[in-house]
Amino acid sequence: MDRYCPIPSPTDSDTLACLSVLVKIQHNLLECHDSETLFASLLPDIRLAACTSYAYFFRNVPLFDGQPTYSLVAESHLPNLPPRKDHPNFALLPHAHLPNWTATLMNHGLVFGTPNDFAGEERFFMSLHGIHSILLVPVIAGKQFLGFLGIDDCVEERKWSEADKALLQNVAFALAHALLRLQTTQNLQCACQEKTELMEILAHDLKNPLSAILLSVDTLLRKHDRISSEQLEKRLFQIKELVHRMTDICHQMLKGEHLSSSESGLTVLHPEPLGIANLIETLVEALQLQAAAKNLQLMVEASKSVPKAFADRIAVLQILENLISNAIKFSPFGKRIWIRLRAHHQHVRIEVADEGPGIKPEEMKRLFQKRMRLSAQPTGGESSTGYGLWICKTLVNAMCGRIWCESTEGQGATFIVELPVFHD
Repeated sequence: MDRYCPIPSPTDSDTLACLSVLVKIQHNLLECHDSETLFASLLPDIRLAACTSYAYFFRNVPLFDGQPTYSLVAESHLPNLPPRKDHPNFALLPHAHLPNWTATLMNHGLVFGTPNDFAGEERFFMSLHGIHSILLVPVIAGKQFLGFLGIDDCVEERKWSEADKALLQNVAFALAHALLRLQTTQNLQCACQEKTELMEILAHDLKNPLSAILLSVDTLLRKHDRISSEQLEKRLFQIKELVHRMTDICHQMLKGEHLSSSESGLTVLHPEPLGIANLIETLVEALQLQAAAKNLQLMVEASKSVPKAFADRIAVLQILENLISNAIKFSPFGKRIWIRLRAHHQHVRIEVADEGPGIKPEEMKRLFQKRMRLSAQPTGGESSTGYGLWICKTLVNAMCGRIWCESTEGQGATFIVELPVFHD
């Protein structure tokens, strides 16, 4: 049950006008689907109904620069008056600058009067902004103090009528629930978007191993009477490894550890001393059939003497797979792809270089953005989701590494990943 409830409208001559405006405002609050539209409609109606100079809404920001603050969200003003949104002493108001008003508002009270009715900081605030009369009403939903709704007069001192107070209180009550409704709707939309993107990322991560399995099975079916038992065992082992990787990805998702689709890019990693050369060898073997389908040569320069990295095994596999698969996807038929591994200062450096079309200078800044699709097209009709490089960058950053690309248009591209060396 809300402690702060709308009070009955006064029974004086302004009642009819007050109720008429209130009905219109509440209707608009129900119709609005975003806060910008809501305030663009709400504040002018309040200002005109109360015949004031300004009407505004301040949101309560829990912390700004170390202290609780009011932030100006929107305002409406007379045409001959300047907006206050660009005034730093108005757009952001620390609670400490208005201590008495803050105490009253947070305890569900109204603030109203002229400069002579206040002292200290509040009187200085009104003088600074040329305010002759002010009326502030808290916007509260349940126990949550969202901010305050205010009107003021810069022309003359006035005594606020009960109709003015009732109007603003009732609007504040309706506004609180409208804001919560909008926030709930926004949260649901974000959750749906998050779920959709998570499914897209999961599909992206499973697509490459599934393609490799399909190619391996197809090869076994076509060449089963000509393949040696040793080759058969090797192919089956590769399929088993690919299935294990897919299982790991699914387990990550079920445990809530799969790569987040949110902009924060959070994911749960388990770094360990990791020999990258073995992972490169495993992946290159798994991707050989995809490369062979386009007559591509995978050239590996990865010595096992390179120090171990301190990194997450599944994450590094995802990074390598995305970079090598991209090189295969965008390379013309009959070209070469180099996968190099070496120590570089306190990092393990991985390089994947191709002889593809390269990357246009204007696309370099957007290269690692989510859903980024380049002007270059896959050379074998493959699909592209635009998630691969974003996934790589997110995972590399999470392991305290870095990733970048060096490319000259028309002369291929080299993607470079540096991961921290493991120290005993």
